[in-house]
Amino acid sequence: SGQKTFQADLPTLNGRTYLWISFLEKIWFEPAILLRGVVDTRLVWGNLHTHNAWLEALIMLGLPGFILVLFFSWNATWSSFRILWHNGAGMFQKNIALLTLATMVAALLEPCLFITYTEWSFSDFFFFLCLGYLFLWNKEIPRKK
Repeated sequence: SGQKTFQADLPTLNGRTYLWISFLEKIWFEPAILLRGVVDTRLVWGNLHTHNAWLEALIMLGLPGFILVLFFSWNATWSSFRILWHNGAGMFQKNIALLTLATMVAALLEPCLFITYTEWSFSDFFFFLCLGYLFLWNKEIPRKK
C-alpha cells in the first residue's frame, strides 16, 4: 500500500501533499481547466482523485463553481461558530454545528463534499441540510449594535 509508520506518513498526510502538488502543476500547465473545469478528475489523472474536497471542486467546477463552493464553505464555518459561541443555542443546534465543522475537516483529506460526478451523495446532502438549519438558526441570533 505504500504506507509507512504514522510518524513517517504524517508530514505528507500519507502522500496527499504529493497528489495536491501534482494536481496544482496540472492546473499550472493547463490553465483552461480553471475556466471550464473537468467532468471527473479521475478521468484526467488516471483514476486518481485529489483527496481534498476544495481542490477537487476547483478542478471539476472551474473558478466560477469554486467561488460558489467557497461561499458555502465560509457560510457553514461562520454559522457554525456563531451557533457554538451563542449562549442561547441548544445542545442539538451546537451538535449540528460541530458535525458540520467535522464534515468540513474530513473534506480536507477526502473529496466528500461538492461531488458532481455521482447522482447522489449522502455527505453533500447532509452538509447542505445542516447548512440550511444553521442559516435559519443564525437568523434568530440577535446582532450586536
